[in-house]
Amino acid sequence: MSSPSFLSAHPILAQFLFRWMASLFLLCLTYNPSRYSYYHWVVDGYGDPLQKLVVGIALIIAYSFLYYAVFAAWRGWGMLGAVTIGVLATHELIKLLPSPVSSVEKQYIVLSVLSILSAAGLSWSQAIYTYMGQKQKRYVFKDRPYFYFRRRLRWFR
Repeated sequence: MSSPSFLSAHPILAQFLFRWMASLFLLCLTYNPSRYSYYHWVVDGYGDPLQKLVVGIALIIAYSFLYYAVFAAWRGWGMLGAVTIGVLATHELIKLLPSPVSSVEKQYIVLSVLSILSAAGLSWSQAIYTYMGQKQKRYVFKDRPYFYFRRRLRWFR
């Protein structure tokens, strides 16, 4: 019988790596220095405008889900701390590179730091629950059953 792999023995790390790759994919899909991104597709001017609009709306929806989950886990002060850590980490990583640092390298560092922060925000509540057994109160609706929300939202009638 073979021993379990490192990632199967540590599911939180595996989930973090998956979320990190998904965040990096979304960020690089939106903008990257290689010129194969949504930003360059829109700016270069070729292609169907309706397709650009649909892809843009899909990206806005994806980002709204991503940052809603991150903000729900960290709230305001946590987001401020994450932005501070992100700015400081980006600055230090750029200082570690041998000079002169090209703008392409700087852009990849910024994309990497943003994706790591997004993945950390997405993994935060799961890690707290796994390691401490504490559920986030803002996700538990014991006192508000389903019909409470149904009564508030008119389109369910």
